Amino acid sequence: MAKDNFVTSLGIEKKLNNNLGLAINYQNIGGVYESLNQLDSAMANYKKSLSFNELINSDLGRMICNNSIGQVFLKQNKPEEAFDYIKPTIEIAERLGDDFYTASSYINLGWAYFELNDNAKGKTFINKGLQLSKSKNYISYISSAYLLLSQIAKSENDFAMALKYKDLYLEYKEKLASEKNLKCLFDLISKYENEKKENDLKL
Repeated sequence: MAKDNFVTSLGIEKKLNNNLGLAINYQNIGGVYESLNQLDSAMANYKKSLSFNELINSDLGRMICNNSIGQVFLKQNKPEEAFDYIKPTIEIAERLGDDFYTASSYINLGWAYFELNDNAKGKTFINKGLQLSKSKNYISYISSAYLLLSQIAKSENDFAMALKYKDLYLEYKEKLASEKNLKCLFDLISKYENEKKENDLKL
């Protein structure tokens, strides 16, 4: 459903020759494919988005795309490629003062360091992302950070901390699921109210 909406919007932006709109929609479509674990399709759309962000010279767009591309590389077990895309996003995110993407970049860079067998730097950046996410209540990032910290602790045979972090991950994962369910409920209520208003106008 979400992908269909973005594809429809993409067609409109193409007719308008709106490069910003195309960049945004390709990024959104990539996100849908990534959530479905269709990583090759996600990568293709993220790279299309990046090409349009290059055309309009958007630092924000480049940062978002490069972080997303790096995340897909991590999921494809390609940490070297991921590192090259993610590391430059830190400076851009900090300069733009975008806490949401700064937190994401910190956590993804920490993940890359972990996959490259540098646990110390991995923990440093994941914890930076975790603290920023806690201060802004970014539930999904908090959950991701705790999962990674659990994996690192397990790799170091610190099973007590691994279990502690895993429990925190599960706690925030449940909160995230509750938030999503609540959003779906509000969306349904909003849709119903809009349809009711339309029907009332027809009477």
